[in-house]
Amino acid sequence: MSDLMLCGILRMPPELWKDDPLQFMQVHSCMREAATELEQRADKITEAAALLDWLAGRLSVPDGEIGPFDDIAADCRAMAERLRK
Repeated sequence: MSDLMLCGILRMPPELWKDDPLQFMQVHSCMREAATELEQRADKITEAAALLDWLAGRLSVPDGEIGPFDDIAADCRAMAERLRK
C-alpha cells in the first residue's frame, strides 16, 4: 500500500469507522503495515548513518593534521548525527 494511503487510514478519525468487524480488521492490517514500514525505514536510516561515519573515518587524517577532505568528513559526521535524531 502506498505511504499516502497508509497515512490516510492512520489519520482517519474513529468516528468515520463503521461498526463493521471487517473494517476494524482492515484498519488493524494497515496499522501493522505502517509499523513494519517505519521499522524498515529506521533500519535503513541506521545503516545510512553508519555508512556516513565510516566515510568520515576514511576521509579523515590523523589528529593534528589538516587534510584535503576534512570539511567533507565533518559534513558526513554532521549528517550522521542528524539521521540519528
